[in-house]
Amino acid sequence: VADTPALDSRGLAMPTLLLAGSLDRVVPPHVMLGMAPFIAHAQAVQLDGVGHAGIAQAPRAVASLVLRFLPREAAPALENT
Repeated sequence: VADTPALDSRGLAMPTLLLAGSLDRVVPPHVMLGMAPFIAHAQAVQLDGVGHAGIAQAPRAVASLVLRFLPREAAPALENT
């Protein structure tokens, strides 16, 4: 992975939902939540009691967050295409 260039998140303009599990040891929550200020139109949410596999560990919570995020964020982005 050392040869992989770092992602320059300043160029990301699409709406982005960052979900962080409070118990995630693969991508600790401070790393995931810390990316939000560097991505335009980002929303970051921490899921308490969830590890790295939030969609499997808390599917209803993740689905609820995604459904609330999409109508608010996706519609304006789709209008510009």
